[in-house]
Order: sequence, then C-alpha cells, then structure tokens
Amino acid sequence: MEKKNDIQAFIDLLNNAISASEKLRELLKKEMQLLASREFDNLSEVLTQKTNIIDQLEKLETQRSELLVSMGYSNDVEGTKSFLANNKESNELSRSWKDLMDLIKECQIINQSNGMVVSKNQNQIQQAMQIITGGQNNRGGDTYNNKGVQNYSSSSRDLSKA
Repeated sequence: MEKKNDIQAFIDLLNNAISASEKLRELLKKEMQLLASREFDNLSEVLTQKTNIIDQLEKLETQRSELLVSMGYSNDVEGTKSFLANNKESNELSRSWKDLMDLIKECQIINQSNGMVVSKNQNQIQQAMQIITGGQNNRGGDTYNNKGVQNYSSSSRDLSKA
C-alpha cells in the first residue's frame, strides 16, 4: 500500500479534476444551447472559459503524472491502473477515479453533439451560399481563416452581379 499522504494527494488531484470537469460539462451544455439557438455573440465568452478549464485540467494531469512517477509508477494509463490496483482498499480513491472517468465520457459525448450542431450549421450556411450565388459556389476552394470560420471561394456569379 502507498503512503497515506500520496493516496490523499492523488485523491485531491482527482477531486480537483472532477470539479473542473463538472464546470467543463456545464460549459459544453451552454455551448450546445448557444449553437442550437444560433446565439453566436455569446459563444466567444464560453469558448474562453472552456479554454481556461482545459488548461486547468492539463495542469492537474501533469501533477497527477508527476505524482505517479514520484511513487514509482509510469505516468500513463497502465501506471494509473497499477496504482489503483495496489490501493483497492481505498474506496474514496476508486470512487473518485470512477467519477472522473464518467464525467470525461459525458463531456466527450456532449462535445461530439456540439460538433454535429456545428456541422449542421455549416451545411445550412453552404446551402444558403449556393442559393445566393446561384449554385456557382465551388466547394473545392473552401478554406478556413485563423478563427476557424469557413471562407468561401469567389464565384463568377455573386449576388452583386445578379
């Protein structure tokens, strides 16, 4: 069994990651609502908050990896599994790890749903652009700018020439 201080430090890191992941889940849900209702003006603030939480989660992951290494485990999934297996008697440790993994899966599902909403919105914009340009919008020339917004290639028949 590992030293109690090491176990408690690992549990504390997991609980901090759980707290951050819960915040991320709520932001992802808010992002979904904004995307679905096309309230793009408020999206920037949510994206900034998401970035901050992801940075926080990355720092916690680095700390977790360093703690594992300091206890003689590898800093990967196998090292974590070994640490958990060697400390099965700690119910709080097992519960915190399971809670974190469940939250991560939930965040992944919401994020995938948000990606589908973004894709749907992009398709609707492309269809509208094809209507506006008389179907002359060449999709082969589509590009994205530095903010991830799709730029459409110019067409020989744009709206001003119609």
